[in-house]
Amino acid sequence: MADPLPSFPSLQAFIAVAHRGGVRRAAEVLNLSEPAVSHRIKTLEQHLGQRLFEKDGRGLRLTDLGERYLGMIAGPMDALRRASDTIAAPRKTRHVTVTLPPTLASLWLIPAFQDFERALPDVSLHLVTTTQCLDLERHDIDLAIRYMPEDAVPDHARVVFSETAFPVCSPEQYDRCTKAGEPVDTLLRSRLLVNDVHPDEWDWWSAAYGKTVDLTGERRRFDASHMTLEAAAQGYGMALGRRPMVDPFLSSGRLVAPFGQAFETGYRYVILTRDGEIRSFTQRVIDWITARFA
Repeated sequence: MADPLPSFPSLQAFIAVAHRGGVRRAAEVLNLSEPAVSHRIKTLEQHLGQRLFEKDGRGLRLTDLGERYLGMIAGPMDALRRASDTIAAPRKTRHVTVTLPPTLASLWLIPAFQDFERALPDVSLHLVTTTQCLDLERHDIDLAIRYMPEDAVPDHARVVFSETAFPVCSPEQYDRCTKAGEPVDTLLRSRLLVNDVHPDEWDWWSAAYGKTVDLTGERRRFDASHMTLEAAAQGYGMALGRRPMVDPFLSSGRLVAPFGQAFETGYRYVILTRDGEIRSFTQRVIDWITARFA
């Protein structure tokens, strides 16, 4: 009679340690003690009669045979996970961790939470807001929404939005200009609000606009885009609004775009995932994010 298959818990432990490079991090993900994870790995190696890991400094790395084994079982294990996700009771809450820049979270994602809950009532989002590019495997993060130049986007990234940038001001400031019979370009001679993250943004926009404009007016600098947008909405001057950050201000009517919105910056918002097969409910979050950006 053929030997029975390895136990599912031992295979789970093997994949977790392989992906995270150590027993401690795998134990945190599996919600087990480190000795329990080590025991499962030892049980699997005894079942196979082969060593799957070797010590690497303070962690573990796969042996050549372990690499081959991981490649052979990863697909079936992911297929089993997807099948289980598909038929799991809808009342079971799935947790997806997303890292993204703080401004994007506050201006775009958090205001959309009610829409998200209506669309995916069985999924709970945990946000990790930072401008740092966290390692998704090491920090146990499912998805990252990143902002990067078009020529730096990796092949495996899901491009969800091409950034555009354009001047915006309060409706009152725009109305004062038009009621006085002045050309719209007059607005650019008022106070210009500068985002220090993009210190040359007005020069960039002027070149993209393709017309001679006067940008010699007074300037005020701010640390982040949400500050420039709020200052513009208060009538303090004209800012360069970037989609999708500026979208809530435009949809609420707090800001208007006198010069149009068709100026691409060459930057993209993309979604990055951890290595390996994407779980079905994580894919649903990706699809929702993509639709929301579009």
